[in-house]
Parts: sequence; C-alpha cells; structure tokens
Amino acid sequence: MKTIVREYEDWTFHAAEVTINGMQIVYGRSKSKNGKVNETLETYSGYNYIIGSSSNSYSRKYDIDKIPAIHSNTKLILEQFLIQELGDKLLKI
Repeated sequence: MKTIVREYEDWTFHAAEVTINGMQIVYGRSKSKNGKVNETLETYSGYNYIIGSSSNSYSRKYDIDKIPAIHSNTKLILEQFLIQELGDKLLKI
C-alpha cells in the first residue's frame, strides 16, 4: 500500500492505493477551494495504467456512496491505512 499527498493553493488530495490482481484501487479525499471534502474510490487496470499489464485498459471513479459491494472491504482497509499514515493531517469529512 502507498500513501499519496498532493497539496496546492486551492486543492488538496490525500489517498491510499493498492494493486490487487492487476487492478489498482485508490481511496481518496479531496478538498477544493470551496472547502468541501469529497471521498472517492477509483479503479484502474490494463496497460495504460499498470506497468507490465497486457489486459485492456479500464478505469472507473465512484462516489463513495455508490461503490460496488466487491470493493467495500478494500475501501475500509485503504481508509484505515490512510488514517494510520496521516493521522490529524488527513482531510476531515
């Protein structure tokens, strides 16, 4: 698992990512200049996204309340990892 932190003047992004069976899964929280924090889960697979992959490329971005059941446990694990890694610095929902 890996933590991603991007902070700019009017946009902040905190995320955790993991690759499972050739699919990269990213749980993230982002905050724009209006101050609203959004949660998303993104999935990526295929040669455009995963080094060494020969499968077709595929990506999908889910609002947190619309993630498929198959990814719900992974979302919880990535969220807990992000809380552990960033602590009080993590964007609050």
